Amino acid sequence: SEQGVRLKVRVEEYPLIAKVNLIGNEEVKSKDLKLRLKLKPGYVLSPTLMNADRNTIRKGYLKKGYYQVQVDFIPHALKDGRVNLDIVIDEGDITRIQRIKFIGNKAFTDAELADVIASRTSSLVTWFTDRDVFDRKRFAADGQLLLQHYQNNGYLDVKIESTRLSMSEDKRHFDLTFAIDEGTQYRVSSLNLKGDIVPDEKTLLGLVSLEKGDIYSLQKLRESINAISERVGDEGYAFATVTPLFRRNMEKHVVDISFDIEKGHEVYVERIEISGNEKTDDSVVRRELKQSEAARYSASQINRSRKALNKSRLYKDVRFSFPRGSDPNKVKMKVDLEENKSGSFTFGMGYSQVEKVFFNAKISDNNILGHGYEGSLNGTFGAQTKNYTARITDPYFLGKNLRASLN
Repeated sequence: SEQGVRLKVRVEEYPLIAKVNLIGNEEVKSKDLKLRLKLKPGYVLSPTLMNADRNTIRKGYLKKGYYQVQVDFIPHALKDGRVNLDIVIDEGDITRIQRIKFIGNKAFTDAELADVIASRTSSLVTWFTDRDVFDRKRFAADGQLLLQHYQNNGYLDVKIESTRLSMSEDKRHFDLTFAIDEGTQYRVSSLNLKGDIVPDEKTLLGLVSLEKGDIYSLQKLRESINAISERVGDEGYAFATVTPLFRRNMEKHVVDISFDIEKGHEVYVERIEISGNEKTDDSVVRRELKQSEAARYSASQINRSRKALNKSRLYKDVRFSFPRGSDPNKVKMKVDLEENKSGSFTFGMGYSQVEKVFFNAKISDNNILGHGYEGSLNGTFGAQTKNYTARITDPYFLGKNLRASLN
């Protein structure tokens, strides 16, 4: 008309959800799935949320190896305009690894390399271990395991050129392929030190795990670097670095290895600070510390301290850090602890012809009053007999590393 066009817009709202039912999920608990879903009672049933939840459910199942999983949403209309939503999950079968192939390997057979990696093809054993179920993190780690294996056997320049993953059309099986460029196997022709040689060359070279004529090994190289770093650290150089340098002779298949040492500045431990010991007394922690306050930093003493604290079984986690102290040549030694639960209580009952029904109870604590004392009280009660046993142990009797027990 002359007045223009009249436009009518009809809006149809998405229904509200009254209830969500999960159907078909046997491998994943409903409560775990519902925590991650966006579709909940009181929310709008929209295609956007359905797609998001379909992807969420699929990702959860893919992590467990279910690549055939299918997800459908079935709404049931109610009289009040809301819907009950059924989320129907068809899990399918686990997608397992059928074949593992290696390309370019000459030094080691396929069987030898298959033993190196963590992934496995399906067998009777893997039905119990699930190592034949494809896992992306494990697949990525397999490449590193292959590199380490080659580098521990002299192949300094080995490369994993590619890793390929292919799935069968029915999504029941995976094939894994590793393409390897082995390079040359090297032997060690010489071992040298460069930079800050502390305390002396003979001492440091004596710590090197490799010898002239040996097949190069990454593991032994790392052991050597750690040993040199710790020994230089015992001289007070807390931040010493050791860098390996290689000079290859391609024709003779040998390599010269130099350890370049940068000692940094000498450091003293200004103060030891302990945290996280809510129950345990500071003195119980300090008696395990081999590093002293106001003393020169010692890497080996600190490692011994860490081992002693872990060996005591009083702590779930032990962490050391060394923030800067009052001047550049001083550090604080922070010991951050997470304590284990030290006490326990057990109760049981049994039956015998003599005692008929009898009861047993035991209370134990390996950190009594936070002083590190170990104690237990055990009792057995029956119709004919009553037995009581008590024990207390001081693992540091008279302040020395001497155990004394009283029963």
